[in-house]
Amino acid sequence: MIGFLGEYEATLDVKGRFLLPAGFKKQLPEEGATHFIINRGFEKCLTLYPQQSWDPIFLRSAN
Repeated sequence: MIGFLGEYEATLDVKGRFLLPAGFKKQLPEEGATHFIINRGFEKCLTLYPQQSWDPIFLRSAN
């Protein structure tokens, strides 16, 4: 599982797309994930999950 460390301010472009902060990009492995899930976290924060990490969480909550 990929784990990100740190807090970063993120921005949206004019089309409403999330721009991955450079600090996160630096933490991705060479063959890094290309699909992410953004979920509402605690204290008005967003939580970013690589797709492969999100799938087990989603499937567990769907059952």
